[in-house]
Amino acid sequence: MEIRQLKESDVESVIEVATLSWEWTYQSIYSHEFIESWIREKYAKHAISDQITRSASGQNGIFLGAFQNNKLIGFIHAVVNDSEAEIARLYFLPGFTRRGFGSELLRTAEEILCSRGVRRARLYVQKQNNIGTVFYRKHGYSDAGYCDDDIEMVKNFQDCHGI
Repeated sequence: MEIRQLKESDVESVIEVATLSWEWTYQSIYSHEFIESWIREKYAKHAISDQITRSASGQNGIFLGAFQNNKLIGFIHAVVNDSEAEIARLYFLPGFTRRGFGSELLRTAEEILCSRGVRRARLYVQKQNNIGTVFYRKHGYSDAGYCDDDIEMVKNFQDCHGI
């Protein structure tokens, strides 16, 4: 697996991975109509393009892709505000989950964030997304509260080695 900063040419692939991942992950939680609406709103081409461009220039976060044989199989997007990052997205194609790819991508993102002065990461996981909550707890995130249907999770970075 190769991990690299996403580029403008990756926008369509990001939308495809997000769509397939959302359909697979949330099919028993949300209606098909809700998922389609969410993807249309949160993964509009212009918005993803803008987020990729800003992260590529080092502004307000990172947007990394995981590639296998030059095909995007997953991505992570984190937004930075001072010394805290919010991991906004971490998704993989359904056939690439539970194989260590997500762990490697998360670890790489955390190392980059930490090297840029981030000392705490925050994220939100849908409370019925057991795969997600188990994954993040395994990687040192702890429950910090609830926000609507989400569990808020946080991880403090003590140092940038051994994340």
